[in-house]
Amino acid sequence: MIPEWKELRKKSRTVFVLNKPYFAIAEKYTLLQKKFHTDDFIEKAFLWFDMVFYPLYIFYQCCMLDFSVMYIFALTKTYQLWFDWLHLRELQEDIDSWVKTVKSMGGPWIASNDPEKHIFVYADAMERILLSRRLGLTKKLRKGPK
Repeated sequence: MIPEWKELRKKSRTVFVLNKPYFAIAEKYTLLQKKFHTDDFIEKAFLWFDMVFYPLYIFYQCCMLDFSVMYIFALTKTYQLWFDWLHLRELQEDIDSWVKTVKSMGGPWIASNDPEKHIFVYADAMERILLSRRLGLTKKLRKGPK
């Protein structure tokens, strides 16, 4: 059951919420999660090969003074994969903080049957908390200082 705005505003006074694009972050997280969490063994092996074994092979070839221009393309792909993986870990930390925040306030207030899209439940809850905070601040501004 979705709480009334007044109740949510009372609870959200003690919670620190940043003004972030929560749904965009959730969409980026689901795309990166699909990229790295594969059930297929072959795709997982290719991912390991591209991230770990191929850079070691290139390093070995460079030590043997056998360098090719094609190695640069492989290293850029490896760099992009590692950058995306680290970004996924960073987004995971943000989403874990969303889950803690929402659960501390008695949420989530909606549900999803799709486990891949469950992160959007928490994005919606964070948007609701942010909106309730904004509504509370605008009412205080309209009243003026005491």
